[in-house]
Amino acid sequence: MKKVMFKKTQKWVSPAQGAIMRKQDQDPKSELFRQRLDDESQLVRTWFENESFESDQWGLGLEVEGYFVDNASKVASKAPEILAQVSDPLIKPELGKFNFEINSPVQRFHPQLLSRLETGLNNQLEAVKTAAKPHGCTPLLIGILPTLTQEDLTVSNMTDSDRYRIMNKGLLALRENQPFQVDIKGDHDRLVCEHPNIMFESATTGLQINLSCPFPKMARYYNASLMAAAPLVGISANSPYLFGKQLYDETRVPLFEQCINVTDYVDQQKGVQRTTFGTGYIRHSLYDLYQQNRHLFPPLATELTDQLSGPIGHVQLHNGTIWRWSRPKIQVEPGQAPSLRIESRVSASGPTVRDMVASTAFWLGLVTFLVELEIAAEYEYPFEIVKGNFESATRLSLEAPINWGAGPARALRTVIADELIENSGHGLRHLGLDQEEIEEYLHIISQRVKAGKTGAEFQKSFIRQYGKEFGALSRAYQAQCATQKGVHEWEF
Repeated sequence: MKKVMFKKTQKWVSPAQGAIMRKQDQDPKSELFRQRLDDESQLVRTWFENESFESDQWGLGLEVEGYFVDNASKVASKAPEILAQVSDPLIKPELGKFNFEINSPVQRFHPQLLSRLETGLNNQLEAVKTAAKPHGCTPLLIGILPTLTQEDLTVSNMTDSDRYRIMNKGLLALRENQPFQVDIKGDHDRLVCEHPNIMFESATTGLQINLSCPFPKMARYYNASLMAAAPLVGISANSPYLFGKQLYDETRVPLFEQCINVTDYVDQQKGVQRTTFGTGYIRHSLYDLYQQNRHLFPPLATELTDQLSGPIGHVQLHNGTIWRWSRPKIQVEPGQAPSLRIESRVSASGPTVRDMVASTAFWLGLVTFLVELEIAAEYEYPFEIVKGNFESATRLSLEAPINWGAGPARALRTVIADELIENSGHGLRHLGLDQEEIEEYLHIISQRVKAGKTGAEFQKSFIRQYGKEFGALSRAYQAQCATQKGVHEWEF
């Protein structure tokens, strides 16, 4: 087995990081956490050097976040009671008492991978609906609920969990207990506000795509995930409104970036924060990111050290408090080799399971196409252009001007229609998926792009026609979700 050696890097400490570390030095638990994190980081380093991960397993899983809403389509903070009635351990609470998360079982690659994924998610969502009905609630899959108010985002609506309380405390400590600042300027409105806790994060519900692939391909797939971020966020945009203001088509992205914005580490040239698109492509392996985690970001939840288990519990927790839009994840099961996967976090939740599986299929095929190019795609798509494409797509979704290949910038919908759907099909066929399924799910993307109707566009069209009736919008959205049709088929 090939052994790869990694250079030791000098730990750089920012002024703010130094301040929190000095405070942590006075706390025995903080010192114990950091020592365990160092020890576990060395173990992770050894796994990468010895290529100890599952070597040839392909797998795909989804994490789907959502809201519980009442009969008026406003948030219903009843997740604790509802989820207590759900027997599936893969359906879990989230930050807000009005949130939930569905984790699909990991699907090993199979010709019917996509339809199996859709069937499984629909069954899980149905279990949530059944449990919610006696409480007068319905689960809703959407990037940001249009009826949400800032008054909904109180600590009393935070899920009762040590992890969330300690994370709230840690992030505020990094800000010297100053409130979080939000300033989002869209093409129509601007929102400027502040908030005293991390509950803004509960407003942003997304779809996370988790991909496992052979270890030698991991770095290339990670880089391809960055390249595909703009097309993915463009086709899945579903959060144009926050507190009655029309901001970005995918307002969830700038809101998440700002709502937990801290100054524990800031690269003066590139402005890296804990929520980040990143500063460049992976050059060696995903271990590069774990090195950055340990060397550049102080631990947040050190009080949890006695509650963590497994050989790398501290590494996993620390990685989970650095919110890259594409990030690595390591899973360890007893008696098995550790598994490594890539998590793409740019897609909004919803509108329907069918929509999300179609978006996932498009992304999976596109990243595979990029990885399998004879000349590495990293040379054709410089990182700064890829990052700019992502920022443009969060603002304007399918109408965003992006740079893709040679020539001038083009509208994202044109690039997708002319090139990327076909490229994605090539990628899915390379993975051995069934041709009929490939055509079925990519047809959904084709029709969505042709109609220009994402979840965000449906919402904006409703408001243009009926005015700022956000309750009516939410009810219309909910009624269309119940049809289980793709969003391109929706009507008011």
